[in-house]
Amino acid sequence: MSILGALACFTPLLETLGYEHSLLFSLVASAGAGHIASVYPKHLRLMQVAPTQSVFELYGRVMVTTSVLWALPLLFSLLSALRTTPCNLLEGASFYLLMPLFSVAFASAAGLFLGLAFPSSKMSVFVWYLVYLAILTASLIEFYTSPAVFLFGPLHGYFPGVLYDRVIRIEPRFLTYRLLTAAQILVLLSLSQWLFQPSSIRMSLRTIRLTSRWALLTGAFAAACLALSLAGPALGHRSSRSMIVEELSLVYKAPGLEAHFPPQTDPQLAEELTADARFGLHQVQKYFGVTYLETIHVFFFEDTSQKARLMGAAGTNVAKPWRKAVYVLVGTAPHEILRHELAHVVAGSFGTGPFDISGRLGGLWPNPGLIEGVAVAAQGPRGSMTTHQWAAAMRRLELLPSLESIFSFGFFGQNASSSYTAAGSFCSWVRANFGPNALRRVYERGDWRAATGTPLRELEKRWHDFIDTISLKDHEIEAASHRFDRPPIVHTKCVHEVARLETMAAELLSNKRWDRALHLLERAHDVSGESTRTRLGLFFSRLDAAVIDDFERKAHELLEDPSIAAVTKDTIREIVADRLWKRHESARAGALYRELAERAPRQSVRRSLEVKAHLATLPPALLGRTPDVLARRPIEGGLPEGLAMLEIARLVEAKPQDPVAAYLLGRQHFRYRNYGGAAHYLEEAMDLGLEETTDSLWWEGRLMHAQSLFHLDRLDHARNLFTAMASDTSVPSGIRAKAADWAERCVFRKDTRSS
Repeated sequence: MSILGALACFTPLLETLGYEHSLLFSLVASAGAGHIASVYPKHLRLMQVAPTQSVFELYGRVMVTTSVLWALPLLFSLLSALRTTPCNLLEGASFYLLMPLFSVAFASAAGLFLGLAFPSSKMSVFVWYLVYLAILTASLIEFYTSPAVFLFGPLHGYFPGVLYDRVIRIEPRFLTYRLLTAAQILVLLSLSQWLFQPSSIRMSLRTIRLTSRWALLTGAFAAACLALSLAGPALGHRSSRSMIVEELSLVYKAPGLEAHFPPQTDPQLAEELTADARFGLHQVQKYFGVTYLETIHVFFFEDTSQKARLMGAAGTNVAKPWRKAVYVLVGTAPHEILRHELAHVVAGSFGTGPFDISGRLGGLWPNPGLIEGVAVAAQGPRGSMTTHQWAAAMRRLELLPSLESIFSFGFFGQNASSSYTAAGSFCSWVRANFGPNALRRVYERGDWRAATGTPLRELEKRWHDFIDTISLKDHEIEAASHRFDRPPIVHTKCVHEVARLETMAAELLSNKRWDRALHLLERAHDVSGESTRTRLGLFFSRLDAAVIDDFERKAHELLEDPSIAAVTKDTIREIVADRLWKRHESARAGALYRELAERAPRQSVRRSLEVKAHLATLPPALLGRTPDVLARRPIEGGLPEGLAMLEIARLVEAKPQDPVAAYLLGRQHFRYRNYGGAAHYLEEAMDLGLEETTDSLWWEGRLMHAQSLFHLDRLDHARNLFTAMASDTSVPSGIRAKAADWAERCVFRKDTRSS
């Protein structure tokens, strides 16, 4: 235990008191405590010590003996605090109390019970480890048989569900669960006392008396355990499908799907998301070359708090292939993550083991790279760059992880974006070169040579040769640097405490409680080791609160800081330009917007900059508060969201021949799902010469116009527009892929309606 405690001091996420540290020593210390406690009665019998009348006295001695199992790691952690500043000493101590200390207390009571029950210490130790494994197995069975990804248990305490959850808090349900653990300890001790025979330091049924006070206490504690167990779902200790279905009571059905929504969901949005899920399922099946015959249940949660309460993984969308279920947050249609999660479920049809996933030992030893790689490959196009382009950019930047590290648990040691993207690009390349059957076979068996006839190292070399042929622009490589060149969660200092403080601050900022929010963000910056990310977050939040002093000087300091990425510096420059525009220094602002647009990393950023550069050429009197609407960060408190469309409508009225103004108004209508209005103003923008403004605006205008026609059921017209865009080589690859996907969506909707 000393060696493990010392090693933890130099291991990321374990070096200070916190959740991961407590989880590790809960599992290790409880195993040792049960072992020690189970041999303790035999030790006393061999030593022929004076008999005791109280099991509770024996338990106290055992707890003193086993205290070394939790005290040594705690001591090392506190000594490590002299070297590394603790993230949150109070919360860390609370986790330690609720996890290792409670776990050792339970294991000591259970081990002592077994030591008193069996005459042989070998038998009591053997049975203890059976009990230990049975308790952990019961938690895994709960994970398998219920929607929940969180796990409570007397030995490990609490597991949040996903390995990359950044926000892990001590919630009231954890406290009530440990109340159950305390009741379980009292049941074991009172039952042992009821059956205790002091002369032999054993339990015996011969001494049992139903009228004994220990019988009454045992019954009372057992009743408390039963009551807390039955109240488990209400207290948040467990979840069930019926609980989720009851809360997500709005149900839309489609062939192969049932979509469950909160009852207050806008019916139009629910219909669009259901249709999106149906098309996504169709595309995933086509990609894998399979027909999925079972019904998939898609659960759309209203927000992160509802999702965390009902199944865990608050901000993470997840799928359980073996339950044929997907759990996501409500979003716009097309849903950004939904097809990815559906891919996990469909891949389960050729997965292995009880979890229907890829991995060794019948899926019990998962292969995270393959599990996520095939889902990324099948998820469809996103953004203006393809997965292959992102992988090529990583290779140029020497950030591309090796396949050996990806297709193992080294997957979690990488930046998450890097691992997902590289795995997705490689799996997509394998499918393109060897067919969907090979991809299914390698997912099922994990053997690249058997599936493709080529070892993984040779496949990696050929994949590298392929992505080396992909041409990239400078701004695309810079975008990749910004996206991928950051530490993974396991190498981020105080990741949970920083996330906790930032989450609390975000809620306060949304309610305009600026002072308290900024105080929390300052604390987050301190505990992160004054990281660049938290420094920027604090700077931007001060801008939002309109409390920053000497903006130009502080912005200049950030721009001169070599640790800040060029993409982030350009964001700061855009904010500077926004303030120049607000002060009617339109010429300077416009010049800066145009300069930034030339090297913008993403199409969405470029479009915004090009719009502002264009509007900055107009007289300020025509613009009204349009600069506030388009500002990257709110200026002087910003403009209420509902007034944005009115401001842009006034701009169109003042400048009716301006294609960019018409484009902006069409975009606002599209955002609020008023597709008739969107189609009208986008057509007007194109008639007024949107094509002659900038490529980015023209591409976006064309795509959004066709999407509006799709939603208006003008499917043939929409399909023709999408097809033309998909074949236009002047359009970026990612946007062309998206247009092609939408063209297929038009055909699918038309075919399914006719059938």
